Amino acid sequence: VSGASGSIAYIAVGFSIASVILIACVCCCARAFWRQQAKHPEPDLEAAPVDEADSEPEPTQTAPCGISAQYILNIFPAEACAATGLDNPTFHKICPVLAFGDSGKGKHRICPRDGKMDCSIVDAV
Repeated sequence: VSGASGSIAYIAVGFSIASVILIACVCCCARAFWRQQAKHPEPDLEAAPVDEADSEPEPTQTAPCGISAQYILNIFPAEACAATGLDNPTFHKICPVLAFGDSGKGKHRICPRDGKMDCSIVDAV
């Protein structure tokens, strides 16, 4: 196959292969999801009434959290430089002073997910 029609044929074959791969990935993900659902069915919320006035939320019922782009772009670089004493620290230099250990951001903080002392850096920022 040559010329413009040959290019179109190759593009069509490429899209066909990509479509098959995408469908296979979606099927695998759906299958894994349904297997996980079968292993961990949703609890029966009707079974036991809960007195909301006396109950405190479980640590796993906290609001979703994460690190904002504003923090990563504007605040974290200065913190990383100050904590490491380097002008351009690498990931391997930052981790021991900000992510874990005695000087980690989550040290001496209660984890919002499990309620235990010392949390992840993601929960601390």
